[in-house]
Formats: sequence, structure tokens, C-alpha cells
Amino acid sequence: MRRTWLVLALLATCLAIGVVAAYSWIWVSGGSAAPSTPITAPRLRPANDSPEPGKTAPVNELPKTSSSKPSAKSPRTTTLQAANTTASGQQLYRVTPEESEVRYIIDEIKRGQPTTVVGTTNQIAGDILIDSNNPSASKVGTLRINVRTLRTDEERRDRATRSRILQSAQAEYEFVEFSPTDIGGLPAAIELGVPIALEINGQLTVRDITHPVSFKTTVTLVSAQRLEGHGVTTIRRSDYDLVIPSVPFIADVSDDVRLEIDFVATLANSG
Repeated sequence: MRRTWLVLALLATCLAIGVVAAYSWIWVSGGSAAPSTPITAPRLRPANDSPEPGKTAPVNELPKTSSSKPSAKSPRTTTLQAANTTASGQQLYRVTPEESEVRYIIDEIKRGQPTTVVGTTNQIAGDILIDSNNPSASKVGTLRINVRTLRTDEERRDRATRSRILQSAQAEYEFVEFSPTDIGGLPAAIELGVPIALEINGQLTVRDITHPVSFKTTVTLVSAQRLEGHGVTTIRRSDYDLVIPSVPFIADVSDDVRLEIDFVATLANSG
């Protein structure tokens, strides 16, 4: 009997050492949540933004008119056409990270209790080009998110995400990208203060895996200088081979992951 207890104690000790070693490895390999570089994304340019060699063309100059007096027909700007546009009627907006947020939302069973995990970051970049003359020609550029900077309410979970799940501690997996391919629901005219319901379809790349994704999005041109929006979609972890490490106190993690984006984009220059 004594020998049996000794064997069980030895096994328990080995298991404890293994768990501690695994957690220590995750903690160390998870690294820092600090971004390696300021967040940027591929930039869009208005159609007529073709500067001469050695010169930089201003993107958002007021169009020249024969009179600086406001039109009597429109005491205030009600459409983007009357706002600060280029000659082509296009305006370039750039996402402002400080006023934006990306979230992932996932359900898990932790210590026997259903739990909703929310991870957030404001490290998102991207351009939006609005064409007031032809709204159907408006574009959303590639959105880039630094997923290394995602944070939840638990540092241990965040380190596991960086080291084992998203592997964003590695330089090649620090960023996730959404590359839009088409936009459904663009209106015939864009008016200030009027929300627009869109479906933005594109390719979402996580690590080295890409799948088509569609974001249900609401966008509002709050002013000639400010664009606000909210987008949401649901993806499956299994589609991107996002495996949750096995730990004693986590019984289950949902395959569905809800992704949300709240963004502010402000009028930008082409540079």
C-alpha cells in the first residue's frame, strides 16, 4: 500500500512539474504585447491624385469655383458632393487608431462556469475612399490589425494567445489582414448624418490561412471630415487552425468567434 501511495505521489509530482513547465514556457514564449512598429496599412489614392515627378499633389483641396459665396439653395452641407472634395468627387479617409477598436468575442467553460471572453485592441489601420459623384465606385482598402496587442481580462490567456493560438509573438504572424473585394448596399447618394447599411465582402488572413468573410457594416458620414462605422462577422476557429491549449480549468471553447470593428476615419492627405 505504501509503495502505491509513493508511486501516486511521484506521478502527481511529475504532472505538477509538467504543468508548471508548460505554463512557464507559455509565459516566456508569449513575449510582450507591445507592437513592433506603429500600425499602418496599404494606402488608397483618389483617381486624379497623380502628382508630377518631385511634387506632392494635395488630395483634399476645395474645388475651385467662380465665387466663394455659399449657394442659396443649400445653407448647410447635406451631401458629400458639397463637402471638401477633389475634382473627381473623391475623398480619402484614414482610420484613426486612437478612436477605433477591434474585438474578438468567444465563449468558454471556465472552472465549470460559462464565460464570455472579449479581447480588444485599437491597433487597426486602413483607408476608405468615398466617391461622391459615383458612390458605387467607393472603396475600402486593406484593413490591418496588430493582433499581438490584443488584451483580455487575463494576462495568462493573452500570453497563450500570442504564443500558441495566434502565434502573434512571431514577427510573421503579428498582423491580421482583411482585404475587401466588393461592397454591397452602396447608395445612389451619400448624405451627412444618414447611416448606410453595407455588406463588405473580402478575404481574411490569419497567420498564413485565408478565407472569405463578409462584414455586416453600418457607416455614417458624421461630417465632411469624419466617418464612423461598425462592422460585425462570425468566423470559425477551426477554419484557421486556431487550437486552444489544453488546460485543466478550461472545459470547452466555442468554435465560433465573433469579430467586431468600431472605427473612426478622418479626412486625410494622400501622403
